Amino acid sequence: MKQFKAARILFLTAFALILSFQTVMAQNVVATLDGKEITKAKLTEYVNKKLGERYEHLLKDGEGLRKLAGYYIDRQIILEYAKENVDTDKPFIKNHISSTGDKDTVLITAALKEAVNDKVEYTEQDVKDMFAKGGFGTIKDAENHIITNQRKELFKDFITKLRSKHDINYNG
Repeated sequence: MKQFKAARILFLTAFALILSFQTVMAQNVVATLDGKEITKAKLTEYVNKKLGERYEHLLKDGEGLRKLAGYYIDRQIILEYAKENVDTDKPFIKNHISSTGDKDTVLITAALKEAVNDKVEYTEQDVKDMFAKGGFGTIKDAENHIITNQRKELFKDFITKLRSKHDINYNG
């Protein structure tokens, strides 16, 4: 009887430890992308290697970690898109890859150029009309305003379309 009781206590203790370990591990998972876990450790590495110290403060709380996870996810899905759609045989792309050594960043930049920057369209009349609305020091300021707003909208549409093709979940 005593052995049964001791075994039962040992089993319950082990079970409680397993549950607490799983809880701790689940807390370190900030999000998932297509079933792959994005942990705080992975986001810390992402900040250290790609984003820099300007983003370190986001590692300190849940809201910041979610924001970083969003950046990380966007980068991953744009990179996936770029690998499938950017022609790496173009001399311009080859040269940039060999000069920077960072193929992923070059591919992402090329994909964003094609999907966003190259699709910005406006006329001289659009710029004049924007300038006439006021609030701009120069005609170039009005033109930059148009370009910036179009890029934001084009990027938003692009990333929304890419994200819709993935299973993305945030924890907490």
